[in-house]
Amino acid sequence: MNDKHWKKFYKAKTAIQKPSSFAEFIEPIIPNKAIIYDLGSGNGRDSVFFTKRNILVISVDPNGEPYKSEPNLIHWKMNINTFVKQVLPSKESIIYSRFFIHAIDKQQTRDLISSVRKGMVFVAEFRIKGDKPVLYKDHRRTMWEEAEFKKLFSRKNWKTKFWVSRGVAKYKDEDPLVLRVLAERI
Repeated sequence: MNDKHWKKFYKAKTAIQKPSSFAEFIEPIIPNKAIIYDLGSGNGRDSVFFTKRNILVISVDPNGEPYKSEPNLIHWKMNINTFVKQVLPSKESIIYSRFFIHAIDKQQTRDLISSVRKGMVFVAEFRIKGDKPVLYKDHRRTMWEEAEFKKLFSRKNWKTKFWVSRGVAKYKDEDPLVLRVLAERI
């Protein structure tokens, strides 16, 4: 992941402020006492959406503090490798990842999913192969094949739902092909 690109992107305030449709999609399934770890939270727009619904959120991103004025938002300035190696979320935790899986490499994704323990939920939305994203010279995207990604959950200790769709993550002129994942470690 190119931290310099994202720091510049969010500093320029080009990111929209309202919650993503993915945040609105999963909000009804969040248990009352859950803690959400919003990985790659960017400007924190989804984190703020959840905190305004009285959900404890820890916004995890290596680039500065998003929404510094939001009193109920906890921010950890760390990268995904540090999170996977050092953070041990509790059973009622939700690992939330919107448009982050395609920003990290495949091994980091494997490590992240392997770190999810019994009783935790992993939710993600990200671009997959078949999408034609705008390409930037200063950062790349990791594009998973749908079947390849689903294999990460092929062990018997996962309860999963997957959706592949267009039309759910539109941004300006882009209508990306995304995979949505809801996976509970049992």
